Amino acid sequence: MKRIQYLIAAVVLCAAVALPAAGPVYAQSGNVWHIQYFPNLNWSGAPVFAQDVLGLNLNWNGGSPGPGVSAENFTALMTTAAAFNSGVYHFSALADDEVLLQVDGSTVLDTLGQGRSGQNVSIDAPMTAGTHQFVLYFRQYTLGAYIYVDWTPLSSVGPVTLPETGTSSELPSSSSIVTPFGDYTRCVEQGLHQANCFVPNQENSPNLGSILMEPAIQIWGNCNADQIMTFLTGPDNTSHEYKCSKTEAGWFPG
Repeated sequence: MKRIQYLIAAVVLCAAVALPAAGPVYAQSGNVWHIQYFPNLNWSGAPVFAQDVLGLNLNWNGGSPGPGVSAENFTALMTTAAAFNSGVYHFSALADDEVLLQVDGSTVLDTLGQGRSGQNVSIDAPMTAGTHQFVLYFRQYTLGAYIYVDWTPLSSVGPVTLPETGTSSELPSSSSIVTPFGDYTRCVEQGLHQANCFVPNQENSPNLGSILMEPAIQIWGNCNADQIMTFLTGPDNTSHEYKCSKTEAGWFPG
C-alpha cells in the first residue's frame, strides 16, 4: 500500500508503565495497553500524548490519535504485561503501516522497513507460565492508520515422549544438554520447547524467531544445526528423518 522506507539510526527505548493483567490471558482483547505517541518517525524525544486502551484494536480512519499528534508521520510505543498459562500461543498482528512486537525483550513479529503495510503477520510460540512483558513499536507514514494485535492458545505444552529407538546403536535422548546457545537441561526435564532455554551467542547466534518456528525437539542430544539424521522409530522400526535444531540441542521430525 505504502512503500516509503525510513532508515533509523538509533531507537531509544523509553520506559513506560505497564498495567498487568489480573490472571492468565487467553486473548489480548482483555488486556490494557499503555500507549505513548511521538510526533516523528523514530520514537525520539518526549511523547506528546498518552492513553490506556483495552486491547489493540485501533483504527484512526485517517484522523489524529489525539492532541499534538498529526494524522500522518507519527510513531507510538505500546506496552503491557500479561499473565500466561504454559502452552503454545498464536500471535498475530495487522498494521498500516509498520509494527514490531517484542515479548520479554525478544522480537517475535517485525515488519519495519519491509513494505508489508496492511499484511497480516503471525507466529506460533511457546510461552512459560507467568507474567510476560510486551512492547510494541508502531509507525505511521501517510493515509489511513490502524493496528490490530491478538494472541490465542493453541495447545498446552507437556512432556515430550521420546520415540522408541530401533536398536541400541541408535542415538538415545540425553537428559542434560549444553550447547553454545544455552543449557537445555531444564527444557529436557520439563518437556519445554527449546526456545525456552535459548541464550543468544553474540558471535554466531541463530535468530530467536527461527527457533520459535521449529517443531519441539523429540530426541535430545548435541548435534550440528540443520543436520539431517535417520532414526529407526516406532514399534515397527521404520526409518524417519530428523533435523537438528538451530540450538544444536537435539532433533525434531524433519
